[in-house]
Amino acid sequence: MAGWLFSNGQGSATTRKMLTAQMVIVGVVVLIVFVGVKFQRSGQARLSEYTSADGGYRILFPMPPVETCRLVDTDAGKIRFYTIQQRTDDLLCMAGYGDYPMDYIETAPAESILDSMRDRIVQSNAGTLESETRYLLEGLPARRFLIHVDQAALHVLLALCETRQYQAVIVTSQGESHNRRADELLQSMRIFSSDVQREKR
Repeated sequence: MAGWLFSNGQGSATTRKMLTAQMVIVGVVVLIVFVGVKFQRSGQARLSEYTSADGGYRILFPMPPVETCRLVDTDAGKIRFYTIQQRTDDLLCMAGYGDYPMDYIETAPAESILDSMRDRIVQSNAGTLESETRYLLEGLPARRFLIHVDQAALHVLLALCETRQYQAVIVTSQGESHNRRADELLQSMRIFSSDVQREKR
């Protein structure tokens, strides 16, 4: 499934080449694909609430975010994903959403979809799943999990609202202080997508 940026099926050798020059967190090269994205380095993080009216979510995020859109391969075929991204001195941050076809959602249980996404993210980054929590976010099926990749930590949130899948990923160095910063951002995620989708019908 998509981790759109974080699980697009490209191998770790490719990601090492792409990230050596531009995606360094506290001296650690993180094996994640940010293809063709130019980041404005934020330095000391200036966090503000970002709201996506079209996406139906809000999150505390380093400013200013870089907006991207791309087609990715998923179990349901190619899907367009819309993301925001930004880096600071010690964080890489991404959040966004994509919509599955209704016929796929009707035949695939929500937990199965989230399982597939989690597995793709872990495998494509050659990481180790350290912990996982299943819970409800705004009443929606959701996951929080932690992946270790070399010395980096990927803090991931996934949620599913009707046909729309949400994902937020904070990449840090490993350590308790970094965990707290990632938690602050992920815990700020709020979803109001069902209201947006009803207005568009």
